Parts: sequence; C-alpha cells; structure tokens
Amino acid sequence: VKYVSGANLEGVYNPNIDSAKKFAEEFELNFFTDHLESFFEKIDAVYIASPHNTHYQYILETLEHNKHVLCEKPMVLCAKEAETVFLMAKEKDLILMEGINTAYAPGFLRLLSLARSGKIGEIKDVEVCLTKLLPSKNRELDSRSSVIEFASYPLLAILKLLGKDYKEVIFEAFLDQKG
Repeated sequence: VKYVSGANLEGVYNPNIDSAKKFAEEFELNFFTDHLESFFEKIDAVYIASPHNTHYQYILETLEHNKHVLCEKPMVLCAKEAETVFLMAKEKDLILMEGINTAYAPGFLRLLSLARSGKIGEIKDVEVCLTKLLPSKNRELDSRSSVIEFASYPLLAILKLLGKDYKEVIFEAFLDQKG
C-alpha cells in the first residue's frame, strides 16, 4: 500500500492485541486495536486476511458498517454465503472484491490479451497446474485446504480464457499413502 497513490494503510484489527500491536509496529501504522467497533470508526475500507472460516462473518460486519471490502481468497466457503455478501454489498452500493492479485498482474493480463488476439489460434482447452513448495507441516497440504487455497489460480485462467459457459467439470485429486 505504501506505493499505491491515494491509498493509506492506517490501522489493524486483530482479536489478539499482541499480534495487532506487532503488526502495527512492523508496518508503521497509526493505530491497532482488538475492538472491532473502534476499528470501523477509523477506516473507509477493510482488507481481510484472517483464517478462511472467519471471512464470512468479518465481511458481514464490515458491510453492516458501510465499509468497502477486499478479502483474501477464498472469500467465503459456500455459494449461499457468497450470494448473501454480494447482495448486501450491492444493496449498500459498496465494493466487495476477492483479493486474487494474479487477476491484475501485468504478465497475466498480457497473456490473456495475447491468447484472445487469435495469434495462437482458437482456444479449445486450458490445462493448468500450480505447484508451491511448502514446509512438511502446513495446513495447505491438507487436500481440502489446498483446493480452497490454490484452486482459484488455475480456475482464473480457465474462466478468463474459456468463459463460464462450460459443459463439464472434472476434478481429480492424487493423494499419497498418507492421504
């Protein structure tokens, strides 16, 4: 945010006040708090980067306080929650976006432009693979968490190139002997 014109990172909320203080000190923020109401009084928009299972409630509370929301992926964990928060944002004329930075990365946008130009022909199939090196003890290695954490990247490329009018979805998971 330091390098984005017109945006200021002012403060942080965390129910763990020690974590909030440490974060505020590290990033030279104006305030930190473990009190959500006082947090909302001081800000215009919220960036939610909390554990996945807390996103939905934080989004609801933020929208109820008439604040814009940028939320880490996955924004929510089920379709009903997505419908609820997007409807609420629309009714309140607030911005609600999922923070998947690849969608705005210059390299990715150039790739899309080139692919759509027809220079490589008509795109009929997109196969995507994502690899990430992780420590052996990491929540992202759990099969459900890894899909929630990483599936948005390949799906972004597929949907941007082929659209949403798909006829079939095939999902395969390959698990080792430990599951």
